[in-house]
Amino acid sequence: MAPHVRALISTLAVLLTLTNCAKKAAPRACFDVTTRTTSQTTREVFTRRGCQGGGVTWAGILRVLVNREGSPQPAMESGWTGDVKAMNGGLLSIDEEGDGARFCTTLPALLDRVRGEVDRLNADPKALEKAMGETTALELECEGADDEALAQLNQPNPVPTPGDEELAYRALQQQRFEAALRGQPAWCWPTPSREGSSGMLRFEPDGGLTHREFDGGASNGRWRLATDGRVEAMLPRSLHHFDVEASGALSTHFIPAMGADGTVKVIVEELVPGDRCLRK
Repeated sequence: MAPHVRALISTLAVLLTLTNCAKKAAPRACFDVTTRTTSQTTREVFTRRGCQGGGVTWAGILRVLVNREGSPQPAMESGWTGDVKAMNGGLLSIDEEGDGARFCTTLPALLDRVRGEVDRLNADPKALEKAMGETTALELECEGADDEALAQLNQPNPVPTPGDEELAYRALQQQRFEAALRGQPAWCWPTPSREGSSGMLRFEPDGGLTHREFDGGASNGRWRLATDGRVEAMLPRSLHHFDVEASGALSTHFIPAMGADGTVKVIVEELVPGDRCLRK
């Protein structure tokens, strides 16, 4: 056999091997829990406990349900938003917006179980109260969350030791955020904002946070770098999460809808540096 023929056959064999080894990404499926799907009995529980009742509250409940299924570990995956975890050989994410939370996973059985549990809790106030008791008021944004947040910020955070990749990502996000604060500690929400928020946030180096509204109203809170690499901003009646873009801009990420093929389009809404929004 001629040398060039043997070389061609060898090349084709390598290409076939690579083709067979290539793994297609597991499909992702999602469902939403919103204020529109919240039952009357669940609303009564949320109201009695002084909960936000929308995306933040449901996201906290979803995390409880996931923790009942296994031990999720932090993960990073392109095209995913929110709190992304790896568990049982697949990926999952919990992402909250103002009035709802979205649960996504590559594990169909997990999706069915979590969705079934959400339906059960939504119909059974006692089961709902039990699930809410497995997390904190801060996580659910209910009454007592402010005192709880301040206590947590003043205590060591007993989280599992993260892996090298997660540590590197969190370090990068912290560097970006610190650089953004050095350049500009004040940031305005765009007008209008998809999040429905308005006014200006001022981040202090010591973790202090001030929110000023257009009408002159003001409130104080705290900020910290969350374990998922996002900036967590806690105010008396709201909890916000911000990403830090490579440009140094603070932003929020939204997934307005998912395609039939499982693809998602992430909308990035950047905050505006400075306090110009208050100087009209």
